Amino acid sequence: MKPSVARMMQGIVETLRDDVIPHVGDGYARGQALGVIDLLNNYGARLDWDGVQIAGQIAAKRAALAEAEALAGGSGAVTGTVEVPQSTALLAEAAELDRQISERLLGWMAEGAGAEAAVARLRRHMHDELREDMKLTHRPSFAEIAKGGASGKESGT
Repeated sequence: MKPSVARMMQGIVETLRDDVIPHVGDGYARGQALGVIDLLNNYGARLDWDGVQIAGQIAAKRAALAEAEALAGGSGAVTGTVEVPQSTALLAEAAELDRQISERLLGWMAEGAGAEAAVARLRRHMHDELREDMKLTHRPSFAEIAKGGASGKESGT
């Protein structure tokens, strides 16, 4: 059984924090190692694209777009299907839905009062999507990186 990418990233971070940084005498080099830990903490959550997660994002985009279309007096129909659980296909579909959302949002915003509910629905979707993305982002440890990890172990990993 192979370990997950998240587990491998966690192992690298632990090794850097517990076995490498304590043996580095130069503050600048320790700071750089802490910077790598910061990078791995944020990159690791995005490295292994999970088809189920992307399919969920696509479903949320479709629902938001269909509801906004219905609110704007359109058909509410959104094209596309999630049949291929391949990351590249899912990412391409997510990008296409983002394009459709952007086009409709710009159009409805130009219309003015008639499409306020549709614009509000798409804005709520974008807000929700950003909130979910922020859950994957660790707070940077710039202060500790700048100090070169002089206070001991890297925190927040």
